[in-house]
Amino acid sequence: MSNPRISIAMLKQLIQLQSSQLTTREATRALNLSQGAVFKYASLVRAAALSWEEVQHLDDEALEKRLWPACAEHARRDIVLPDCAWIPTELKRHKHVTLQLL
Repeated sequence: MSNPRISIAMLKQLIQLQSSQLTTREATRALNLSQGAVFKYASLVRAAALSWEEVQHLDDEALEKRLWPACAEHARRDIVLPDCAWIPTELKRHKHVTLQLL
């Protein structure tokens, strides 16, 4: 189970702290987050190429759309369903094949 996202207000604070050249450790203390969380969201902001000046002019919904749809496109995978007609024929054909192996 994944952790819930931080709030947009906290994300904006992180972007502001990042633009003021604070280190990750200083940002973790200021936001009361783990270093891993700060690094994850900071790299997400860097990947979206957002600056503090841009973020000030975006509303919360537009900021969320700029950050997470780009990430969701890369992580998305299509699930391939098994061929249900093929499974019984393989079970009959091979003596030591189980459903788990197939």
